Amino acid sequence: MPLPKIQTPKYTLTVPSTGKDIQYRPFLVKEEKLLLVSQETDDPNQIIDAMKQIVENCTFGDINVDKLATYDLEYIFLNLRSKSVGETSTINIKCKECGELHEYVINLSNIKVTDGVTSANIKINDEVGITLKSIKVKDIKTITNADSTSNLSVAIRGVIDSIYDSNAVYDVADVPVEELDEFIDSLTHSALEDINEFISKQPVLKEDIKFKCNACGADNEFELRGFQSFFK
Repeated sequence: MPLPKIQTPKYTLTVPSTGKDIQYRPFLVKEEKLLLVSQETDDPNQIIDAMKQIVENCTFGDINVDKLATYDLEYIFLNLRSKSVGETSTINIKCKECGELHEYVINLSNIKVTDGVTSANIKINDEVGITLKSIKVKDIKTITNADSTSNLSVAIRGVIDSIYDSNAVYDVADVPVEELDEFIDSLTHSALEDINEFISKQPVLKEDIKFKCNACGADNEFELRGFQSFFK
């Protein structure tokens, strides 16, 4: 007689960048193993691959993970973790005045993605301009693996959606990397500042926390930003 099949609950969440509702299930043992193995390696690439695989598994293959914005992946994974391991996470934070360590319990179900800029149009001159998009999951490892000398170009390459002039619009997916990097190297300082501002205003997982230090009585306020901040 075959063993019984275990039914897992299904939940629904809204993907921040698209507004589309998706269904998901909690981690199973096979996903827990995948995550633990990646964390033991302490290799960012393996951790990213594990997160992608787990999100794909737990959303029943209904979404193309590579096409998600990075903050979508973090938000979906945070919800998966909340329903699988527990809705709280305890982190240690130092008092800004005396350095005393405090345990702070975060309710993960309350964490939301902030509003931010997800697209932009930057004029380089009267004829040439670029359109920008949020960094996609498929670009994370390329940016992570970039060395210090090429990191800026790689990051910029990850947010450019298209380039246009008076004659045509050029999808960067169709442009050779060498040609695109040459274009990036020719950008003005003003354009670079606009791109950096766009990157800094991307939506992000964020939580503002406040506590009074038990040791010195100082009032502390901190802003947690990004997935890793909620598990340190």
